Amino acid sequence: MLAGDIALAQKNVGMACGYYEQAILFDTNCYDAYFKYARAYLGVNPQLSIEMLTKLKANHPELSEVNRELGNAYYQAQNYSKAKSAYDEFMQQGTPNAQDYSRYAMLLYLNKDYIQSLSSVNKGLIIEKDNHLLKRLRMYDLYETGAYKEGLEAADVFFNGQEESDYVYLDFLYHGRLLQANGQNEEAVQWFEKAVKADTSHEHPEIIKEASAVYEKLQKCYESYKAKIDFTPKVALVLGSGLGDYADDIRVADTLDYHDIEGFPVSTVPGHKGRFIFGYVGEVPVVCMQGRVHYYEGYDMSDVVLPARLMKLMGAEVLFLTNAAGGIQLGMNAGDFMLIKDQIASFVPSPLRGANVDELGVRFPDMSQVYDKELQLLVKKAALGLDIDLKEGTYLQLSGPQFETPKEVAMCRTLGADAVGMSTACEAIAARHMGMRVVGISCISNLACGISAVPLCHEEVQETADRVAPKFKALVTKTIKSIGKYAFAWCSNLQAVTIPSSVAEIGDRAFTGCERLTRLCLRDGIRRIGKTLDTCFPSVHTIRHQVDHLVRGKPYKTH
Repeated sequence: MLAGDIALAQKNVGMACGYYEQAILFDTNCYDAYFKYARAYLGVNPQLSIEMLTKLKANHPELSEVNRELGNAYYQAQNYSKAKSAYDEFMQQGTPNAQDYSRYAMLLYLNKDYIQSLSSVNKGLIIEKDNHLLKRLRMYDLYETGAYKEGLEAADVFFNGQEESDYVYLDFLYHGRLLQANGQNEEAVQWFEKAVKADTSHEHPEIIKEASAVYEKLQKCYESYKAKIDFTPKVALVLGSGLGDYADDIRVADTLDYHDIEGFPVSTVPGHKGRFIFGYVGEVPVVCMQGRVHYYEGYDMSDVVLPARLMKLMGAEVLFLTNAAGGIQLGMNAGDFMLIKDQIASFVPSPLRGANVDELGVRFPDMSQVYDKELQLLVKKAALGLDIDLKEGTYLQLSGPQFETPKEVAMCRTLGADAVGMSTACEAIAARHMGMRVVGISCISNLACGISAVPLCHEEVQETADRVAPKFKALVTKTIKSIGKYAFAWCSNLQAVTIPSSVAEIGDRAFTGCERLTRLCLRDGIRRIGKTLDTCFPSVHTIRHQVDHLVRGKPYKTH
């Protein structure tokens, strides 16, 4: 017997079993030899162990350890139902330790008795609070019993202080599911990706499905919109502070409250209403977002940009972003307007982080021109016509909700920022990812901290935005109307005709990004292209003469 124990300690199972066989031959009633012989064979031949332990149990029903090892043997043979039954008897008659509670909890979990499994886990943790398997099972059971918040806390405990190699596929999967159940979809996608990497032997279609939760949520929102609204916008307008009542200035066709869209995030900021306004600015069909959501409100970044993505699915081709921002650029005053020419978004999570949704865009989109240069020209032309002193600069987004400290403002200026705020940049990234053209204007509602000696507050922001709202509305309206003229296909009062291919080719070159220039009046419409080109794009002045000669049917001579 002792020789068998020594051989087993040295992990020499074959030699140990030989010694135990000799002990059994010497004394056929030696239950200890039977027991050790059966336990030694657990990992080698669990079926043989089951047979021996069953015989031993029949002869010695008082031995609780036999039920425990019989449960382990059935577990090795993957007969989880009988393993649980054996452990049921052991837990009633024996004195279980933390390892026994963890094995019993595992068997209960495998038999889908999650409540009893959780009870066994909690008892085991009282004995050994740092038991890795017990902490793992607690996370699993809390998810299965619907205790998602507590489960996420258990996941944080379980994943604290261990190497990533210590975890298995199900660990990552359950953590992702708990994050998703708590509304943290962006983080959930990352854990689902880890689950896939942890088990490369299968395709895991269920993981792939969960990893696309962002897209599925977007699709549900789109279906809610389509079920209630029959309107296709071409320009999407996000109304920042001071423009919330802009809907009063447009020809409203319909409205849709955020609460009526399944899964849609709702703004909690004072002054931000929660609805879409569908209507016309001039002849341009627009959707206005009355109230945006911010990252500082506690939403995942995927939820923050969901409205912009949804408006793209509605049909919008241009995203017009407005906001209230703190002025950093020297010479700025509260009430100024700044045309956004570029942005810095490095201080907030990217809305593209996590598994890429191929239906929305490519994995690595180009951001060399976030804000459309041609649309910027239209904003500048509108400001000139309204006698508005339009500043230009770079917008930097911080997370908020606190205003910046003087040193943070100094840092922003060093980085090249001219205005700072808590929105916009992430929405612009998501829109460009989907192929939208983006234009943006900031209302400088206050001078940033350290530039102004007055303490900052939201009331000051709202007061300044309200004061300059009429000028802001006029600038936005004139710009949208110019966008409508620039992309003639959007103007409903123009007749649809076919243009000669040579003229269409000129239009394609002159109007990069405009997809439907065939909706024009042949003579007057073509001449209007020339006038628009002369006004907005003097550098292509000669194209107008080419168009004019083509309309008259005369060849054009280059000079």
